[in-house]
Amino acid sequence: MTLDVKEGQKVAAGEALVHLESYNVRLADVESAKAQVEKARRSIPLIEAELDHARSTFKRIMALQGDKVVSAQQYDDQAFAVKAQELALDKARAELHVAEAQQRAAEENLKLTILRAPAPGQVLKILTYPGEQVGTRPILQMGDTSRMYVVTEVHETDLPLVRVGQPAVVTSPALAGSLAGIVEEIGWLVNKRSVLDLDPRADVDTRVVEVRVRLADPAAVAALCNLKVNVRIGLEGAAPR
Repeated sequence: MTLDVKEGQKVAAGEALVHLESYNVRLADVESAKAQVEKARRSIPLIEAELDHARSTFKRIMALQGDKVVSAQQYDDQAFAVKAQELALDKARAELHVAEAQQRAAEENLKLTILRAPAPGQVLKILTYPGEQVGTRPILQMGDTSRMYVVTEVHETDLPLVRVGQPAVVTSPALAGSLAGIVEEIGWLVNKRSVLDLDPRADVDTRVVEVRVRLADPAAVAALCNLKVNVRIGLEGAAPR
């Protein structure tokens, strides 16, 4: 396996991220298939030329047959020669179609050995390095850091006060200051809270709804994915729910 990127690197959609170990073998298969296609293609003009010659000769024999210049055996032999070249041409064209299909299959197999970015984004973490067994393990994590969100949990009793479009302020000890955001999406499921309170007296069975807040300055936290933050949602500027 070969890594084509490093942590923090920004990539475009379709850019190669990883070449798997089977890449070189599949590449050799493609080159071999291309050679077979080229060989099949080169044979067709030669057979076509031989067929044209056989047909021309046959026409001359047919013209001379009425004058008894050629024998029936010569006529039959040349007719057979024409038929043989026609069959050879059909076979060569069929072999070319097969070779082209094999080339396409080899190229598709080669594509499977290259992991490419499904969308523009940034490599967040390398999980598997060259020499390590891949198997079903993920190789890396990436995301689109040009749009950063905070997922906050709102108590079910406070949910009627939350609207899409409300401003939000995000804070954390890891941030130099506060970040502005806006409520963009309100979840549809009520669940137990996943962020536990440090207060041992807090109710662990509190029911909450996840709310997504889009940050106005994504660059400020592009390197802080999964950061734990505090969110304060304002009540003004809300769209009707």
